[in-house]
Amino acid sequence: MANERTFVAWLRTAVSLISLGLAINRLAMYLQEVNQSEGKARHLVIDAAWMGTGFVIFGLVLVVLSASHFRRRTRQIQDGTFEPLSISIVVIGAAILLMGLLGLAWFHRS
Repeated sequence: MANERTFVAWLRTAVSLISLGLAINRLAMYLQEVNQSEGKARHLVIDAAWMGTGFVIFGLVLVVLSASHFRRRTRQIQDGTFEPLSISIVVIGAAILLMGLLGLAWFHRS
């Protein structure tokens, strides 16, 4: 039961990342339209679009990794060979931290 809750939590996180990425991309499209009508520079808008795409890709990768993790853990629990492994939490946490820092750097650049 805990394995299923963990899987659903990872899926919820992935959906949030994908939604955030889509919202950033939509905002970038709007800003690009506004900037074109005013004749302003577009480099920050392009950066925002790439950041949004990065969030979407990270969310999609997280869906695949969480499904794989769920299947592997279910098999280990059924076989009685389960041992906790925290490296995936560290890697995903570091990736989210990196994306947040990139977002912060982008925010201060504008």
